[in-house]
Amino acid sequence: MLTQLFCRLPRPLRIVVATSFALLAIAQPAHGAPAKFDVPAQPALAAVQLFGQQAGVEVLYSAADLQARTASAVKGELEPLTALQSLLAGTGLGAQQTGPSRFVVLAAPDGRPGSIEGVVRRADSSQGVENARIIVTGTGRSVVADPRGRFLITDVPAGMHTLDITAEKMVNTQLTDVTVNPSRRTLVSAIEMPAQKEGVVQMAPYVASEKRRDGVLALEALEVTEGRPKAFTTANLDLPRTRDDSLPFTTFSSAEIQASGSPGLQDFLQNRLAQNFNSDIPSELDGLGNNPTLRMSRVNLRGWGETETVFLLNGRRMVPQYQGTEIDSSNATPNLQGIPIGSVERIEILSSAAGAIYGANATGGVINIITRLDYHGGQLSFNFESPSDVFAPRRGVDLTYNRPIPFGFTLRVSAGYSASDPLRSRDRADVSIERWRGLVVERDPTRLLSRTIGAPSGATPNIRTVTTVATAGLFGPGTANFTSVPAGSNGRVGLSAYAPGVYNLALSEGESGSALQAKDSRIGVEAIDTVFNLGLDRKLGENWRLSLDYRYSQNDGVGSTPTAFNFILAGPFGATPRVPAAAPSNPFGQNVFVNLIDPKTNRPELNNDPLNTVTELTGTLRGRLGEWRGYLDFNYARNRSILPSEQFFEPYGGWTNAFLNGTYNPFVDPRVTPFAAPSFYENYIALRGILDSATRHYQAGFKASGPLFRLPTGLVELTAGVEWTRSDRYYSRTFQQFQDAATGEPRIPTGGTTSVNTALIAIDNPVRQFVFDNYAVYAETAVPVLSEKQRVPLVRSLEFTLAGRLADEERNGFTAAGVPVEYRSQPYLYSAGAKHIVFEGVTLRASRSIGFKPPTLAQVTESALPTTPFPNAVTDPRRNQTQTLAANQYRTGGNPDLDPESTRSDNIGLILNPKWLRGLRLSVDYIRSVRDNAISGIAPQAAIDLEADLPGRITRGAPDGHPSGVGPITFVDARGVNFRQISSKSLDLSAEHTLRDVRGGNLILTLTATRNFSYKVQATASSTADEQVGNPLASAAQQLEWNGNAQARWEGRRYTFGWSGRYFDDILARPTDYALQGSDRAEWAINHDLFVGYRFTGAGRWSHLLDGTSLTFGVRNVLDRAPRFWAASADRGIAPFDSLAGRTIWLQLRRNF
Repeated sequence: MLTQLFCRLPRPLRIVVATSFALLAIAQPAHGAPAKFDVPAQPALAAVQLFGQQAGVEVLYSAADLQARTASAVKGELEPLTALQSLLAGTGLGAQQTGPSRFVVLAAPDGRPGSIEGVVRRADSSQGVENARIIVTGTGRSVVADPRGRFLITDVPAGMHTLDITAEKMVNTQLTDVTVNPSRRTLVSAIEMPAQKEGVVQMAPYVASEKRRDGVLALEALEVTEGRPKAFTTANLDLPRTRDDSLPFTTFSSAEIQASGSPGLQDFLQNRLAQNFNSDIPSELDGLGNNPTLRMSRVNLRGWGETETVFLLNGRRMVPQYQGTEIDSSNATPNLQGIPIGSVERIEILSSAAGAIYGANATGGVINIITRLDYHGGQLSFNFESPSDVFAPRRGVDLTYNRPIPFGFTLRVSAGYSASDPLRSRDRADVSIERWRGLVVERDPTRLLSRTIGAPSGATPNIRTVTTVATAGLFGPGTANFTSVPAGSNGRVGLSAYAPGVYNLALSEGESGSALQAKDSRIGVEAIDTVFNLGLDRKLGENWRLSLDYRYSQNDGVGSTPTAFNFILAGPFGATPRVPAAAPSNPFGQNVFVNLIDPKTNRPELNNDPLNTVTELTGTLRGRLGEWRGYLDFNYARNRSILPSEQFFEPYGGWTNAFLNGTYNPFVDPRVTPFAAPSFYENYIALRGILDSATRHYQAGFKASGPLFRLPTGLVELTAGVEWTRSDRYYSRTFQQFQDAATGEPRIPTGGTTSVNTALIAIDNPVRQFVFDNYAVYAETAVPVLSEKQRVPLVRSLEFTLAGRLADEERNGFTAAGVPVEYRSQPYLYSAGAKHIVFEGVTLRASRSIGFKPPTLAQVTESALPTTPFPNAVTDPRRNQTQTLAANQYRTGGNPDLDPESTRSDNIGLILNPKWLRGLRLSVDYIRSVRDNAISGIAPQAAIDLEADLPGRITRGAPDGHPSGVGPITFVDARGVNFRQISSKSLDLSAEHTLRDVRGGNLILTLTATRNFSYKVQATASSTADEQVGNPLASAAQQLEWNGNAQARWEGRRYTFGWSGRYFDDILARPTDYALQGSDRAEWAINHDLFVGYRFTGAGRWSHLLDGTSLTFGVRNVLDRAPRFWAASADRGIAPFDSLAGRTIWLQLRRNF
């Protein structure tokens, strides 16, 4: 009856009546009890009538409005309003509830809907909030934002609306007073969502008014329920870690990573992680040497060493990339180049021992790299950088993409390609080798000019006498004993043309492997990196998800052969013999040492290009049963490393023969006259070798996390699991052989032998293989001890966290002779922490964690018994006499009785979030780490000197009447030993402040620093610990006191500006270097970087082409600070931590789609 009466009213009156009912509905909080619906897609009039029948409610509608419209299908148990809104989606009609069982269908005033377009951003970084859900209240219209936070809602009824925005880990936000006009698109201002506080499930919503356009009105944040971040809801298989945990985690978001402009993760961690004391610049060092190491990860947390850090990718251990044929994993660190930086969602770093949570070798810390899983759309990124004064580019392109595909699957694709061209020695000689040589001549000439063996390389060959006796000069008795080939020499100039006592210190032409003495020698790596990732996700019902992933990465390096020759060896058959007096080109009438660089020996047929590949397959089933979440995971990976090494060994007949018959003249200026004819370089013997290995890696695990029970203070949560990992190096090959370069056939060389009849040198060793198995049971729990409910003074909350791991590790391998080696350990590890929120904004935390590192197989593998006496005499301090150890009186090498190393880390910290200064976070953490049972090699003399500390290592005969009362030494056990203790004390400082509405944008200020108070190494229990911090005799990484960086970034709607600075601490020089260094240290320095970015927004003629595009231009080391001089580095001459890149420009272009 009411429906018929409503239909007969004039349309304007129907609108008034419907609006009146809608206003009355404000007081109706209930939406109606859920009902079961099964309404197929059909004409709207029939669909609405069927809806009313199934819901048991009354619906007011106009038949005229419903004519010629088709309703969508609705099926399932839904609230009536939700079902009706879904039914009318896309029809231009809306539905509102006017009473407990009464609804009205209403068209827009002119029957035409509008649309709403906008973007949702994080309030703290202006980064788009991916997967944010935007709901137009009361209309049934909603969408999910794309990866940049953009959204477009169509078919929105005209009128005034409110938008409800929700997203994971963000505070629910409302945008009110959004006006939609018929057939028009409404562009709303950027919606900024504040981040949810860690451990808080719900907060009061933040509200903004589109009408006022005054930004977010921040209401007081109130905790509604307790809780912790949910486990296993992202790609991460570890529990979500935050910087406010009881353990001192450091975290970086994708916004911070991308804003840095870093071309890769290695560069980002080098510059932004204050606890990273790695002294090398990976992009500059890896190319040095004949075989670049392909940029393995180089992170040295607190100076403990690069192999003390465990790398995780989404909570799963990254595949170590074994190179060469070591008997163990001393260099098996992962390669971060295989992770496109655009795919990274978050990095979590714990720079203390963490064996209970992460297992063996996590003695220095853990780095967990988390990639994006739940996103829609894609991103294409182009990166370019090069020093500003020379063209030595690094360029790359990354692609990430995710979209639904048929049969309920979601496809994830990421790929990356990068290539680098290194600097050359000539580009930076003025601040490296040439500077070092110039200062040597000026400040400490004896260091260079009084070399007793050989001579430095120069643009022309440098020459010196075989003996340093003053009366045996090159130019007669008492004359100078060194000189160089005159510039322009054709090899036929007389003795008078040579300048006595003068070396040629200019750079030679060409390339010379790792030596920067040649102009074209590389500074850094020349390489190509490619990576491809393919993933499929399939939801299995509401609570389960299956993920399958395939990953392939390949690293191709370009090496070079050494071309520097130091002709100094005695005898005519040495590999690089001295130039004989009888050589027709030798003007000195005596045997001489000659040092030269001959770039023509870098032959194209010599292969020094390494290759490293990783293939990886992963399957993960994530699910939820009630309040418990868990996963079942399996991973298989295969790593192949091929490391060739080839060089020009000698010409046919050997070097001495070439000198004597005149086919090779070392006394010419090679810039004018070649050392030899072209045919000389085609007829030679090559030394060819290869280190080739392949390793399979397996990982399987099950883990579950959820509440155990509820205490008056909150939920007690438990995470537990089992793990199995295996590394199986099933293939390992070492091969080295002298070959005829023309034919590739084996050929016996002249050099390096005492006669031409010496047997062929060939080694093919396939037995250096190993299998590591690790079985572990792990549990971690969080127990809320106190909360606000107990009303304890100065305790808002107190939470304890405990973790434990019981493992069984087996290591099986072979010695070089094929003898089986086995080592087993069964560690129990734990960590305990407490987090005390004193009151809002003040948090105390403390923790203790244990790390565990078993000895490598090389350290437990016994060497063969000696067959010759020890080469050096040893001194017996108790008898005050020296003796020579016979072959049966000593033993060195590995020790199967070694114990694992154990590291304990203690932390206490303070976190401040002042209520009176919103957006500010300060943290201070004091960390002390102690390693017991540190493994060390020991020489026989050291074992004798430490006889009292190493019982059983020195065996003596019966007393023989010596005044000391002890017998002579009969045996020395100088195998590896657990006898060192290492300890460190440091302070981590962190500050971050976000200032809103600064010139129309947000200003983010950050500062991170680490202060090392102490790093001590104690050889034995009775010895005094040696302090490394501030000790010029210690390594650069261990002696530093400070490391830190700071950033300032302003982010507006379109523009972004940023500055960053990195502090380089003083490095103390050794006393023997004071004269050349000019002081006792390399002084502190700061590098300054700048960048500006621009985001194209959806406006203007070209909006469809540029929308979603961002362009960033930056300059590193904007002041072009030269690297600090370092006397101890003769080849490079620059201080550790410093870079030769100079001022570097970079460009980054991103397109989201």
